[in-house]
Amino acid sequence: MAISDHDGEIKMKRVLGLPPNPLDSEEDWMRGTSYMCENDHGVPVSEELSFEEVTVRCVTLNTLMERLGLVSFDSIDYMQIDVEGHELYILENYNFKACPAMIKIEHAHMEANFRKPEDIIKILEDNKYMTFMEKEDIYGIR
Repeated sequence: MAISDHDGEIKMKRVLGLPPNPLDSEEDWMRGTSYMCENDHGVPVSEELSFEEVTVRCVTLNTLMERLGLVSFDSIDYMQIDVEGHELYILENYNFKACPAMIKIEHAHMEANFRKPEDIIKILEDNKYMTFMEKEDIYGIR
């Protein structure tokens, strides 16, 4: 199951094949990584990589929180979102009924989806988070 911007199903690409010597490769970090492929933005392009397209069930973060009974303001201390460029799609559809005390969100793949880290910062600040950005991550603290 995946977290996305809607409840239902979503197509993903899962990395199958790596270069012959993956430990010597820049692509080694991709082992087991999946990418949303509705638009193929952010999916690595390499002749040495092979992918499998799979369809998985998906829910919004709101739906997941409701199913887990985590809908009160103080029920979450820390949340981390690292979904290879799909972060903003999730955040734009989250109602913040449950507001984690601290959120860490990767922004390293935002530009591949024609988005900017500032888009994440705006959502967090609109929901009363103090933010700061590192090389690949944005932090929000309430």
